[in-house]
Amino acid sequence: GSPLRRRLGAEKGWVLLSVGRLIPRKGQHLVIQALRRLTQKHPNVVYWIVGRGPERPALEALAKRLGVERHVRFFDSVADDELPLFYAACDLFVLPTGRLGGSVEGYGLVFLEAAACGKPVVAGRSGGVPEAVLDGRTGILIDPASPEALAEALQSLLDHPEQRQALGQAARAHAEQLSLSRMLDLF
Repeated sequence: GSPLRRRLGAEKGWVLLSVGRLIPRKGQHLVIQALRRLTQKHPNVVYWIVGRGPERPALEALAKRLGVERHVRFFDSVADDELPLFYAACDLFVLPTGRLGGSVEGYGLVFLEAAACGKPVVAGRSGGVPEAVLDGRTGILIDPASPEALAEALQSLLDHPEQRQALGQAARAHAEQLSLSRMLDLF
């Protein structure tokens, strides 16, 4: 297991991870909603939220209201060089980004960072995300308006380790290819 998981007491069970500003269009609230369903079958799943932003009090209140607050942990000051430890420690990277009030997700760097660590990604189908996450190959793209679709995708990945692994391996290869082609563009 990873030293970070040991340190944070998450050796057993599953770790879902989001990295991003705590603003509505990143969709962290959707993951918290999905947890309610996930924890029924997987009582030892935890959701780590890395980032800071105005939504934090609302997210904390939501987790409490749904009775899943002990499954959610916030990390608001993670140094850039510590981030890879979080990616490496998680089982799944999830950020069901959507479009809200005209602002939309750009090219998802965090998705590539997760992919480079060999992690499958569950993301919202919006903006530049489909370029970073190949649906069904390196991760699963869901309709950001549907918490049910999100819960289903997460559930199926938790239930099928071999699918998780296959997506993670493909994700890593995809990230290597993309970063290589990006580098070549510079020359």
